[in-house]
Amino acid sequence: MFPEDHEFDKYDLVRMLIALGFIQPSQAMTMEDIGGRDFDVLVKKALFEMIGDDYKMHDLIHESTSKFFAQEFGKLVDNEEESSLKIFETIRYLSVQTINPNILRKIEKFKHLHSLFLFYEISNHDLCSSLIEIFKASDACMYYTYVYYAYV
Repeated sequence: MFPEDHEFDKYDLVRMLIALGFIQPSQAMTMEDIGGRDFDVLVKKALFEMIGDDYKMHDLIHESTSKFFAQEFGKLVDNEEESSLKIFETIRYLSVQTINPNILRKIEKFKHLHSLFLFYEISNHDLCSSLIEIFKASDACMYYTYVYYAYV
C-alpha cells in the first residue's frame, strides 16, 4: 500500500491497521499496545527498517508482498502502463500515486474498494477535485472504511 521507500511513523501504521480491522481487541491490552508489540516483532524480524524516528519496509519484502497480495491491493501511478498491469477489479485497497485524471478514472471500476491511500508531492486541490468528480459520476455505491494521505 505504501510506495517503495516510503517512510512512516510506527503509531500511524498501528492506527491505520486498527481502523482497517487487522488488529483485534483484547481484555488484557489496548489495541494500540497490541499493534505496537506486533510491529516491534516485525522490526526484530527485519521486515521493517528504522530510519531515524520513522520506518520503511525493506525493498525485497515490499516487492514480495506486492505480488502476494495483488488481488487485494492495487496501485495507480503516473506511468499509465504500470498502473494498468494486473490490477484486479476485486481489490479492496488502492494506493494512488498520481494526479493524472485519465489514470484516476480507473478507480470507478473497483467495486469492492474499501480504502484509498493517497500519496502526492504537495497539497493538491486538483487531486481532490478529480476524486470528488469520479465518486459523483460512479454508479457504484462506494463505501470507504479508510482514507490515508501523505506528502512524499
